[in-house]
Amino acid sequence: MTRAARAYLAVFAANVVAVVAFWWVGLDRTELGTAADALNAAGRLAALVGTYLLLVQLILRTHVPWLASAFGNDGLKRVHVWNAYLAVALIGAHVVFQVVGYALQERIGILDELAVMLAQYEGMLPAVAGALLLGALTLLAIDRFRHQLAWPTWRALHFYTYAAVALSLPHIIATGSDFIGAPAWSVYWVALETVVIAVLVIARVPPIWRAPP
Repeated sequence: MTRAARAYLAVFAANVVAVVAFWWVGLDRTELGTAADALNAAGRLAALVGTYLLLVQLILRTHVPWLASAFGNDGLKRVHVWNAYLAVALIGAHVVFQVVGYALQERIGILDELAVMLAQYEGMLPAVAGALLLGALTLLAIDRFRHQLAWPTWRALHFYTYAAVALSLPHIIATGSDFIGAPAWSVYWVALETVVIAVLVIARVPPIWRAPP
């Protein structure tokens, strides 16, 4: 592994630790006496780490030269694939933990709780649409299915990753209890998103400028 690759992995790991630390600091550990509270806490952690991995995924899928140079094309592809699987698994776990946790807390059925969330929680409908889109793209990425798609079709579908993440991100800040009364945490999260947008612009816009008329 190159020195640059180790440095990038260190930055990645440091941010994972920061995300978990912010969650831990904001966690009211006196309210973890029930299964519902434990599921809700685990669901919030899964959402935070999973969303961070989605932000990382946006950078990985651009195949920027400095990452390809550090990891090699094959290594970068492996990182891209496994990061995607882990991100989607965590987002899926978030959905299950939160729905079941709140259903237990409110003593209603799971489907009833899901209906309440969709009707009353800000940004929930777009978030669910984003999660479903991410799940569908992940299934299509499995070799058995992906090899049945023409490359232009797969490349076009891949761009829907941006839409899926854009649909999901507003929900985490709008309804995330971890951000309430935590301005430093909000600033940190916005900074992460700003860095990702900057990398995407730097990676994508110059080729457009260089494109022939």
